[in-house]
Amino acid sequence: MTALFHAIVGVGEGIVQSTGGVSAVSAIALGFIAAGLPGFITAVSFTVVYRGLPDVRVELKDAAFGAMVAVVLFKLGKHLFFWFTSLVAHRHAIYGPLGSIAILQMWIFVGGLIFLYGAALTKTARELRPRTFSEVTGILDEE
Repeated sequence: MTALFHAIVGVGEGIVQSTGGVSAVSAIALGFIAAGLPGFITAVSFTVVYRGLPDVRVELKDAAFGAMVAVVLFKLGKHLFFWFTSLVAHRHAIYGPLGSIAILQMWIFVGGLIFLYGAALTKTARELRPRTFSEVTGILDEE
């Protein structure tokens, strides 16, 4: 998804440079949108999963907290993964084409751990949040 947005920005910048009709400020704004939109979509999807998947009621703020931490770790992990693959690409003579399969499996494993860590943070945030009297006793407050 990130690559798609960067490709769209590249095409947009090419159009801007060829026509000369749009200012540099709009090109910078388009760059910020292309950088932030994939992370935002990932955060929204993580929040939806963290809130909707469990059998218990999860507050939106708890799900969003776990999703934000998971997205930051996911983005860092993605950049580290691409850096690592660039290092391993020079050593393809040892493993051949099987090296990329092993690296992809490693990224799937790390990505799954990051996703589960965000889910654990969501659960922990729910448990540590102060609870009201009605949540503890099950009696509805009459206001």
